[in-house]
Amino acid sequence: MNPLPLSLALLLASPDPVAALAPPSRPTLTLDAAFNLLFGAGLAAIGVTLLRRGARRSGALALVAGLATIPVCLQVVSERAASFLAVAAPLWLAFVLASSVMMWRAPAAATSPASAAGAGAGRNGG
Repeated sequence: MNPLPLSLALLLASPDPVAALAPPSRPTLTLDAAFNLLFGAGLAAIGVTLLRRGARRSGALALVAGLATIPVCLQVVSERAASFLAVAAPLWLAFVLASSVMMWRAPAAATSPASAAGAGAGRNGG
């Protein structure tokens, strides 16, 4: 369902259209801040794991993206913290693109579900 018609109807029906365009409410900002904290921590954890496995470039990129995202969780109390998204968001995009290219270039046999199932059956004697 497209929320745009409902949003337009609420805006036009509002006695004060300027107030209807107010910034997001505090609960919405709190949820967004929690998302950014958990997302940043998750990216940082992925980065550490990749670094330990020897993937230096993608691990470092994930770690930097995660660490740049964590301060955004303070956007509830500081508008300046929200400005960190200008740095963090391109880093997310770079990590996703780098990971996608890396997976795309991986040999088909290493990523094929059929080969994984066959390899597992061979180890179990089946």
